[in-house]
Amino acid sequence: MISLEELTSRQDKRFQMLDLNADGMIDKTEFNGRIVAMFEKMDSNGDGSLDDKEIRKMKRHSYGKM
Repeated sequence: MISLEELTSRQDKRFQMLDLNADGMIDKTEFNGRIVAMFEKMDSNGDGSLDDKEIRKMKRHSYGKM
């Protein structure tokens, strides 16, 4: 079980990770940069596209953290 305080703290930390210039807002560049980084991490063979195997691997990894 997680408390409201802990949930809020986690959300604040995630926001701060996305707000790269610390201006209190997440602009398109900051958001897109995070998406590109996630894609590159998922693209384990570096071919510039995601196949079923790479997507399933990321899903298993993500669900394991829940």
